[in-house]
Amino acid sequence: LVKRLRELVYMSLLERDIGWHDAHEVGELVSRVNHDCAAVAESLTIHFNVFLRSSTSALIGVGYLLRTFRSSLSMSVSLLFVWAALLILSRVYGQFTRTISVRLQDRYASLCQAIAEDFGLIRTLRVYGLEGRQLDR
Repeated sequence: LVKRLRELVYMSLLERDIGWHDAHEVGELVSRVNHDCAAVAESLTIHFNVFLRSSTSALIGVGYLLRTFRSSLSMSVSLLFVWAALLILSRVYGQFTRTISVRLQDRYASLCQAIAEDFGLIRTLRVYGLEGRQLDR
């Protein structure tokens, strides 16, 4: 799966026009392909596990809800409200974590780009004594 994803991303990057490639460093692109594909693979395994657990819980919950409908209508309605609140909270949390993940990936790519630039210009940095200033980037 990850191999196929890397191939698709690689082909997509190759098809971009030259101006786009001029705006992006090689190290940034290589880092993005490797790190982003690994992050997607890790995320898929985690989400699949969560999906299985959630599906099992949902099936048990629906069975419980059907059982409580027969015995107490007010308890069933309150249970539906709790489920609706949990669904809304999980959606908001999912969007929040997705936003943080994208920001983290962007920062990681810019870090790799800065490191590649610094190593490429190591002689210039040493001549002017700029090693300490580069840490602030």
